[in-house]
Amino acid sequence: MYGIYPLSIGYVLTDYLPKKLEIKTGFFVFNWFYWIALFSLVTILFDGKEVTFNGPLAIPVFYLFFAVVYVFLFAMRVLKTVQSKRKASFGESIGMASLIFFWPIGLWMIHSDVKRIMDTQVSNSDLANVSE
Repeated sequence: MYGIYPLSIGYVLTDYLPKKLEIKTGFFVFNWFYWIALFSLVTILFDGKEVTFNGPLAIPVFYLFFAVVYVFLFAMRVLKTVQSKRKASFGESIGMASLIFFWPIGLWMIHSDVKRIMDTQVSNSDLANVSE
């Protein structure tokens, strides 16, 4: 549940970007799947017991930290880009990304922006269907 909201923001809101701005989502989706897969694998294999990863086994765990941060930052960067209709910088999206880490409050604050975009703007996929 915790990872589905950033995935939906980062993947679905790219349809609401202006035509001149294109953000590729492949690396974002890969990091999301890596996060969910590694978390599920560790949970299933070790059954909630304390685990220490040493040596080369620590590398996937360090990448996991990067993947989680990247997923949240990318989702908020897409949201800021759709809102401002220009490519958002790292500094503009870091504040919103930190909000979503604090799940209930951040979700409450960010969801109103997402809902406003989805209610008032027309997605590019809808525009393509109308022009056919």
